[in-house]
Amino acid sequence: MEIINDVLLFFITAFFLTRFISVKGIKQISTADLRMVLKDKEKQFVDVRTHSEFKGRSIPSFQKIRCSN
Repeated sequence: MEIINDVLLFFITAFFLTRFISVKGIKQISTADLRMVLKDKEKQFVDVRTHSEFKGRSIPSFQKIRCSN
């Protein structure tokens, strides 16, 4: 029974770690940082959410690109 508990604890811990550790190549920024970055006219921003999510609320300088068929 103790082995089952250890295995279960391992998988639960692994699950939460994969959810909270940022993915390599993806940078998390704050709202204040975003405001500063949006001022840079040399950068292009894209939004890959669904059409309904984009329509509900979006940042005007972001370009919507289609993410599915």
